[in-house]
Amino acid sequence: MLDHQYNRSDSIRRKWLRLTIATLVVVGAIFVLWIAIWGEDSKIPTGQIVPDFTLPTIDGSFTLSDHRGDVVVLFYSFPG
Repeated sequence: MLDHQYNRSDSIRRKWLRLTIATLVVVGAIFVLWIAIWGEDSKIPTGQIVPDFTLPTIDGSFTLSDHRGDVVVLFYSFPG
């Protein structure tokens, strides 16, 4: 009886693994197509300065020009 339960559990895990891999492949293909189709339109040409902007933060605000010469990574999160 225990062997049957383990086999059933392994079968379910394999199905979820296959579904996860298939989902990642589809999402990756959509991402590649997105970049191929719309990627060039949104790129800022090399050598040009990015337009300055200010974003609100928990501690006040973030202004891009204050960090000139630094590496800046922006993380967008949409709570809710």
